[in-house]
Amino acid sequence: MPSEPDQYQVELVRQGATLRILLRGDVDLAARPELERVLAELDASSLDGVVVDLREVTFFDTTGLNLAYRFDRWGRDHKVSVLFTRAIPAVMGSLEAAGLMRTLRFSDAPEDQLEPGA
Repeated sequence: MPSEPDQYQVELVRQGATLRILLRGDVDLAARPELERVLAELDASSLDGVVVDLREVTFFDTTGLNLAYRFDRWGRDHKVSVLFTRAIPAVMGSLEAAGLMRTLRFSDAPEDQLEPGA
């Protein structure tokens, strides 16, 4: 069952040519419209990298899996690095079961991907 909108948050933090997409709470059907908008508004001409921060995600259903795949595919299509943070075991298990652990790039220290002083 989808969550209420207040059960998820999406925060965009721009640092230089890197965009961090912080996701919090339940990434399910309720979060889809906002994440679809973020994906549609990504501008490859102004980005060298995107960090999708999953550390505060508490639930990740097929909607989240599909969007993770699509963010990764956008990066590959536009030659922009897309990096995901590791998440709680339940979320990582969903990514593993879907086969996305083999294709997505992960980091435990996404801050390393941000431009210093930006």
